[in-house]
Amino acid sequence: MRYLALVDSGADQSCLPVGVAADLGVPYDPDPAKMQDGGGVGGKTKFWIATAPLELMSDAGTISLPEVHIHPNLAMILLGRADVFLAYKVEFNQRALQFTMTPYKTKKK
Repeated sequence: MRYLALVDSGADQSCLPVGVAADLGVPYDPDPAKMQDGGGVGGKTKFWIATAPLELMSDAGTISLPEVHIHPNLAMILLGRADVFLAYKVEFNQRALQFTMTPYKTKKK
């Protein structure tokens, strides 16, 4: 399956819409009592945490998501700093209208 994802420099963690998580078979406990509190640009939110890590294949390579947040009202996949910026050198070139992601040889912890 192919999905669009946004590299979100303002997001600490990567987040999946609940429908995408279901499509991909990402395990989590959907009990509303298990939801965590969080916040973002839109204000306060609630989300679940996946019970297993996830690896996504992208045009730039594999993106490992050790802790995935699953949101009931999210419109698209958000890839956060903890997962993308530690594994890839990310460059924005506004004048050339270019965005590049280059894998580091080793991941920093």
